[in-house]
Amino acid sequence: MNLVERIETEREAISYAIYGIHVVEKVGPKADLARLLDTNIANKNTEGKDIQTVGGHILLYKLKSNRKLTRAASGRLAGSLLGVVCELLKDDNETWEQKFSHIPEMIFLRHVRNGVFHGNRFNFHNAPINAVWRGNELTEDMDGELVFPELRGYNISHEPLGPAERRHADPKIVEGYMATGDAFALVADIIEIVKREIGSD
Repeated sequence: MNLVERIETEREAISYAIYGIHVVEKVGPKADLARLLDTNIANKNTEGKDIQTVGGHILLYKLKSNRKLTRAASGRLAGSLLGVVCELLKDDNETWEQKFSHIPEMIFLRHVRNGVFHGNRFNFHNAPINAVWRGNELTEDMDGELVFPELRGYNISHEPLGPAERRHADPKIVEGYMATGDAFALVADIIEIVKREIGSD
């Protein structure tokens, strides 16, 4: 596969995963948990514990959760897509340095990738220079800001909550700089840049 095809493959996979999250939100967790949690090696040497059952209990709880978790999870997946795309571009360091490293959209992507992989917060080692995409510029004063939306106050326990606990357990979304759709728009632009700079053969 060429570079464009590899990027498109990753985009398709993440699109499908995000779609699956939203389907579960609409119809509920009716899927077979054993299939959802299929393993190749995790169940080896587990001293009789069934990873699928243990994980399934937690997964089932999360799948029953609300739209806020769905939105936050979609954003995290979109961020992962940008991270993978950036790594694919940098896989050939010579091509990255000669063809991509000076292009504003690629600089923007690199800083977003760094933020996603550093706790979903922009993490500028040096002030971003010329990190611009569609008129949006990353600046030094954004250091530490959220890249994608984040869920706060989410009760990770699968135990039922009492009335007093419920009053304090309503999660909220803290907005990030980017949203899920922004990631896909950025990837579309990156693909066009790759085609322009090195072709798609």
